[in-house]
Amino acid sequence: MFNRTLIAGLVLSVGLVSAAQADFKAFTVNGQRVTVAEQQKIYDANVKAGQKAGDELEEAVRRAVIQDKVLLAEADKAKITRKQEYRDAMEEVGNKLKVTLLTANA
Repeated sequence: MFNRTLIAGLVLSVGLVSAAQADFKAFTVNGQRVTVAEQQKIYDANVKAGQKAGDELEEAVRRAVIQDKVLLAEADKAKITRKQEYRDAMEEVGNKLKVTLLTANA
């Protein structure tokens, strides 16, 4: 699950063209600010991937962002980044991303 979430997060963090302007508002989760831009970026990626734009997707984006912030805080508490499994996964994802970006620009 962790690897799948990490990979999905990396894919969504790659710059994408804005698909539709949703009605997001900034909010805070566990003391961390969630910006309109952060939500819009995820929304746009989902619309570009074929999901229907609208209120339902906006709510799904908000729920996903909240879930990610809470789970990331728990991962920090558990010191996940100190585990070998994490370091191995990050190396693998980093290598795949390098190849993807290299071949995309070729």
